Amino acid sequence: MLRIIFYNFLFVILIIFSLEIFVRVLDLSQTLGVDKKLIVMDESKFHFKYKKNSEGKVFGNLSIIDERGFRIPYKGYKYEKRKNILVLGDSVAFGNGVDENITFVGKIRQNLKNYNVHNFSLPGYQIKNHLINLEDFQELLQAEKIIYFFTLNDINIDPNISVSPNIKTTRTKEQYDDWVKDLRRIKIIAHLNNFLRKYSHLYLFIKGIASDPSKRWFLDDLSMYSKKNVRALDELFSILNTKISKNSVDFKVIILPYEYQTRKSNCNDNYLTPQTEVKNILEKYDIKYRDYTNNFCEYKNPKTLFHQFDPMHLSEKGHQFLYSLIKDEI
Repeated sequence: MLRIIFYNFLFVILIIFSLEIFVRVLDLSQTLGVDKKLIVMDESKFHFKYKKNSEGKVFGNLSIIDERGFRIPYKGYKYEKRKNILVLGDSVAFGNGVDENITFVGKIRQNLKNYNVHNFSLPGYQIKNHLINLEDFQELLQAEKIIYFFTLNDINIDPNISVSPNIKTTRTKEQYDDWVKDLRRIKIIAHLNNFLRKYSHLYLFIKGIASDPSKRWFLDDLSMYSKKNVRALDELFSILNTKISKNSVDFKVIILPYEYQTRKSNCNDNYLTPQTEVKNILEKYDIKYRDYTNNFCEYKNPKTLFHQFDPMHLSEKGHQFLYSLIKDEI
């Protein structure tokens, strides 16, 4: 009897292992997560950077970090040009899961021969982080251009770098009436989920098929666009714009959509409230901007512009598409 149980167990493990290889070979999903060894916290400011002169995996992709704590194409990369462009953003502009030279920032870097391109984007960054970095690296306020790639979760006031099953929130019960979120509130399942999202393509493929994470993430972040949070975002944009304007730097904001918004039935005002709120703020402070939401919506198959089952991170094709839009804006 024990032998039968043992052989059945081995058979199940073999099937799971084979399916894991199958999903990886066909590139049906993308692992998530950031190497913890990369993150260096500054608790006094509730701020973080990546460890200087380091490397680690972000979404399963090896990323190289410079002496300031930000992404560069390769070890020993030097900023040797006289003119500078500063890129602000979060995980989308960082290029989660994509080689640096294939990201839209990498393509800008390669094709602007007379400019250093400083990518001060990190996964989890919000406007508060950018304000701190502009204080720490004030020389970059003398750059010719500063471009901020705004994704909709930048409405979060504080950095978004960790998820704990023990965190208490002020969100309503209705926002947790989703079986995936209910499970994640159980501590042991939350830890198991974090482990599997980092290492198992099969797990993320099954989870993506079963739960539509793009929809869940969008609806969750949409709920953040309350009057209170929009006012707070307004104040932060005011501070950021004042700091940059004092130095007469060409400042532009690029607004990027979530995958769920680009679906054929969702490219309408019912789902584009965040873009409207952000554009109202930018127009209030006379900040130049471009909203690429419609460009993504009009793409033949916009889902391919994002990682599989991912709410906002761009695939290699997505980075190429965004570069084709942004190259004439610089």
